[in-house]
Amino acid sequence: MKEINYKDWTLIVDVEATKRFYAKQPIGSAEACGCYNCQNFVANGDSIYPNEIKDLFSQLGIDYTKDNEASYIGHHEGVYWYFGWFFYCGKLIGKDSRVQLDDGTSTVETVPVDDKFSIGFCRTGVYLAQDNDKFIQIEVFVELPWVIDKELDIN
Repeated sequence: MKEINYKDWTLIVDVEATKRFYAKQPIGSAEACGCYNCQNFVANGDSIYPNEIKDLFSQLGIDYTKDNEASYIGHHEGVYWYFGWFFYCGKLIGKDSRVQLDDGTSTVETVPVDDKFSIGFCRTGVYLAQDNDKFIQIEVFVELPWVIDKELDIN
């Protein structure tokens, strides 16, 4: 296990197990979906992730081109908001970003990386079919421009 300190968290990661997890995924969820919003996400490519996050994901064994989930959540004045999930095999030391609300639902509190990207780490509510206790979910929120054909913007 490798220990990585990132912001207020300590990430304990099994890098090889995480790499094996991503090796089993041929493509990311946005690429697999193919709807116009996901096509826009994929077309933004490397610009989605700040270098700091690409470096962190590399240290964790995560292939950032293979998001486990990427979803469009809205837009305003040419800015399109997306959230996504990634996983790493290991443990999390520090505050869980998933916060239970009084009505029984939850939300995720992320911290900014730059003015268009934020991140959080969750040990609860991990959305995998198996071995949930072995994975930490990384939640990301990002603001992107619409970069594919404007005619495809159905929002």
